[in-house]
Amino acid sequence: MNNEFSISGTKIIMRRLFKYDIDEIINSYKEYDKLFYNPISKNFLKNVLLYGEIWGAFFNNKLIGCNYFFPLHSDFFKDTDTYSSITDFINEPSQYLYMGYVAMDNEYSKSDSMYKAFLNIVQIQAFRQGYKYILHSMPIKMSENISALFSNDYILIKIRGLDYLVVHYIFVKSIFYENSMYNIDKNEKDIQLCMGNTKAISKLLENGYCAVNIENNPDGDNIIIKKLV
Repeated sequence: MNNEFSISGTKIIMRRLFKYDIDEIINSYKEYDKLFYNPISKNFLKNVLLYGEIWGAFFNNKLIGCNYFFPLHSDFFKDTDTYSSITDFINEPSQYLYMGYVAMDNEYSKSDSMYKAFLNIVQIQAFRQGYKYILHSMPIKMSENISALFSNDYILIKIRGLDYLVVHYIFVKSIFYENSMYNIDKNEKDIQLCMGNTKAISKLLENGYCAVNIENNPDGDNIIIKKLV
């Protein structure tokens, strides 16, 4: 199945990737080598393909971006530090589809449109497969497209060190709003904090708050935080 998306006047083809694409997929994720730990390997991708899916973005038949997703409670993933760190603060992991890293060529690395295209694919698949939530982890050092998540109704619920303690933003999205356990208290006043103040943000997230948006300011971006019911 192929999907077409127009990104800044460029026609991008989105299609599912398979085992014969693994070398190309690994190459797409080389940018993540700047982290202390990059989980993308042949063995990891083979497991992803066994339990979930990998999708790629193509321009002129060249792979310019990709993303993977699978059930959070997949057997191969349960052995990782990431799984134990995540399930430390969520209930019913079987209700979550886990969306992993998004890789994009440098030319498109700041394209929220392409990031949203991957978000749309994961949401469609989560709906088709009957999941209640999507959980997405984004390394803080690779968070150029954080605004794409907020504009697609994701909320930031934690800041956590995952595998090898690489610090990540942890986002969730409810597929069905009426069944969500992540309901925002609309009577509480918003809190704004500088994005760089991760310690203060993390403290609030650990105590019943979530982040819902960012505001661009000349002195630095602010994150908008709300109370969860």
